[in-house]
Amino acid sequence: MEAAGNASDNAYTFADGTSMATPHIAGAMALLWSAIPSLQNQIDPSRAALNNAAVHIATNQCSSSGTPNNVFGWGRVDILAAVTSATPTPTPTPTPQPITLSASGRKVGGINTVRLTWSGATSANIDVNRDGVVIATVTNTGTYTDSTGDTGRARYTYKVCAAGTSTCSNEVTVRFRQ
Repeated sequence: MEAAGNASDNAYTFADGTSMATPHIAGAMALLWSAIPSLQNQIDPSRAALNNAAVHIATNQCSSSGTPNNVFGWGRVDILAAVTSATPTPTPTPTPQPITLSASGRKVGGINTVRLTWSGATSANIDVNRDGVVIATVTNTGTYTDSTGDTGRARYTYKVCAAGTSTCSNEVTVRFRQ
């Protein structure tokens, strides 16, 4: 890839790597967003438009083949093809709905056991928090039973969150008197 050099007004140098690729992709993205404003700030569909329109460069270097590969990635950018091909539909970002949590406690074999029930969570997995600590990450089925291991008097505060995020439910406190 040729780049302007600083030795004189007509000096060029050859360079490669991310320091050369990054401004090209940034420029391609700016052109794409200028031509198709509905893709602005829609990273995944924009990336797909550039990747799908790229001219694949086959290689067997560096144990790579197919697309993308370890030498040329997705290939050579073809911004004209990206702009003139079928416009990908931007993926709308869903508005998170509030997660609502309820809980009930009972003794099971003398052990303090809490049944949690929630609704409104859309993630595949849920982090279950007891007293501010994640105690389990579970499939989002809407229910979880926590066998605390305690037998006596106790108070537990629960919340559930979309796994790995701060999208959480209300807090619910369950008390055991004996």
